[in-house]
Amino acid sequence: MVAENIVRHSQDTRVATKPFTEAKVTILEGEQGGGKSITGVAKVVDAYHLDCVRVFCEKHNIICVPKGYSPKTRVARIRHQGKLKLFKIPENYKLHSPMRIFCNFHLFGIPFVYCQSFNHILKWLKDDIIRDGWLLIDEYYIGGNARESMSALGRELEKQSFQYRKMQLQVVYMTPMARLIDWTARMIPTERIECEFDSKTGKVTLRIKKKGNKGTREISYDSKPYRRYYWTNERINA
Repeated sequence: MVAENIVRHSQDTRVATKPFTEAKVTILEGEQGGGKSITGVAKVVDAYHLDCVRVFCEKHNIICVPKGYSPKTRVARIRHQGKLKLFKIPENYKLHSPMRIFCNFHLFGIPFVYCQSFNHILKWLKDDIIRDGWLLIDEYYIGGNARESMSALGRELEKQSFQYRKMQLQVVYMTPMARLIDWTARMIPTERIECEFDSKTGKVTLRIKKKGNKGTREISYDSKPYRRYYWTNERINA
């Protein structure tokens, strides 16, 4: 199913979650074709599917924490009554989530709102449209360039970034190098991830550094299941 690009989000569709104590911002960086975009897509796709499981469980009075889900097999992994359990969601259930996703490129297979340009992102942040969800910004250096940080757009984006926590946003910046984006965007992240793609295996290796933690953690994942959710050659509008 191709996602509908609509801005039709009312207050009652917003997911009630525990308020953030700080902005949740991730910077994904790596060379061209290094797996930045697909990692950003994977993060939001996984979060969406886990929220689908959560909504399904709440509907059936199953108190649990979703830990994993395979859309292909429809098998969910949950923590229920202190134990990890697996169960298969029936085929006749159509899973959906009210999770709000905003991004400046197109997604396929999950609902999202397309932000046509950085000016659209800025306007919708100011108008309180982009909030209570995820904001994915690919090629962030285009709108938040370090050399143009004193432009009108750069100054306004900087001001909004200090209020991500109040907007209850999980934000993902994707850029070839962190130093290409303005200093504010480099200061606020709670997570920094370096991406490296192996064209032979299709795996992406991530070196993850979380705010407040010593050292980095390295993991790899198979990118193939996520390729159908976006088009890798889509150009990003300024």
